[in-house]
Amino acid sequence: MPIIAWRCAWNIMDTFIYPDDYVKSCVVCGIFGLCTCSLWLSLQYPLATASRKLGKKYHWIVRVIFEDIMYVLVYMCLAPLWRGGWNLNAYYLIPELPLGGWVHHVVGMVVMLVFQVYGYVAAFGVIKDGEEEDGGAFFPVQYLQIYLKDRIRSQRVGLY
Repeated sequence: MPIIAWRCAWNIMDTFIYPDDYVKSCVVCGIFGLCTCSLWLSLQYPLATASRKLGKKYHWIVRVIFEDIMYVLVYMCLAPLWRGGWNLNAYYLIPELPLGGWVHHVVGMVVMLVFQVYGYVAAFGVIKDGEEEDGGAFFPVQYLQIYLKDRIRSQRVGLY
């Protein structure tokens, strides 16, 4: 089902966002996706607070409906981001098939392994509706804080 949703979203964007200019369409999608995803990341704590309050004040189904609506809105920002980034990557780096596809796949995996985020691919964001309580459906992304923790700690020690 997710593959169908992603493919349908990409086809809709191919049809309506600069259909005669492939590169411009991908750039617009990438910029839109990056800006809106940044906005959603900055709203994680307020959304978690709202979800927690809805869960305590109303029936649990109200919280689930709120979270599902937020997930759909986030998806509407992630799909253009992925489409823009992936298509520009495939268009400019190695457009020949199947070599380009394999190179992009391997490079993507290596980058995720280097940044130690490979576990994020399958581990996060897949839960049953209503499974997380107290606003836990909106998990704060603290990757950079964790990844750079030692560097930040050493800089603080050096300053004192």
